[in-house]
Amino acid sequence: PISYWVSKKMLEVFESTPRLGEIVDARQGLATADNGKFLRTWAEVPLNQIGLGVRSREEAAATRMKWFPYNKGGEFRKWYGNQEYVVLWDDDGRELAAFQPKSVIRNPGYYFRESVSWSDVTSSANAFRWYPTGFIFDSTGHSAFPNSRCSREQLLCLLNTRFVQNVVQMLNPTMHFHVGYFNDLPAALHSHDLAERLATPLIEFAREDWDNFETSWNFREQPLLRPGLKADTLEEGWQNWKAQCDHAINETQQLEEENNR
Repeated sequence: PISYWVSKKMLEVFESTPRLGEIVDARQGLATADNGKFLRTWAEVPLNQIGLGVRSREEAAATRMKWFPYNKGGEFRKWYGNQEYVVLWDDDGRELAAFQPKSVIRNPGYYFRESVSWSDVTSSANAFRWYPTGFIFDSTGHSAFPNSRCSREQLLCLLNTRFVQNVVQMLNPTMHFHVGYFNDLPAALHSHDLAERLATPLIEFAREDWDNFETSWNFREQPLLRPGLKADTLEEGWQNWKAQCDHAINETQQLEEENNR
């Protein structure tokens, strides 16, 4: 790509670091070709038919569950979240396999693995988030897979910086961010210890926020009724929750600013 405005310092980063595609595997996922048949939001099916937390296709088949968590990309959300859908994958995806060639079962060897993922389409900036084990990923929920050379924390810290947003605009100033562009990003990674110190609380703040609402399958109780937040009046309880949320927002902002530095 022609990016005449790029600084010498930015070019030096490209020259001195390997491509991210040389460090981690990134893949495009499943295309069902009929979402109305094969996809549901998780609340549309019985919870006892959803296989949560499985680690492989073999383990998924052994559960005899019908539905499994599905990473479909989704709205702008960093660090954690957008866990809304399940996909019909009983008997190791028998019905989807029978639906070929309309359906495309890409990279099934990576299904159910822990990943760092992003949405294919974006109107402004990209957002990268962690998905624990147990998800099949969509063709619009591109996914990269941490390994011994690059942890999830290192990957997230790099990808959620302003630096990478600038690089993305250089490589591909369109609304789509495919796996090929991801592979071309410079792997300018933090040390593992620094990345872990920054990313661990950022993931946890985002997870707590996601699980505060009934749209999460890990929702347990209304925040205003929790021990430590519950009060004699609704107003006091609300103020307690607001204070907790304000703290999380401020801590997130400080950690992200440090990550950008």
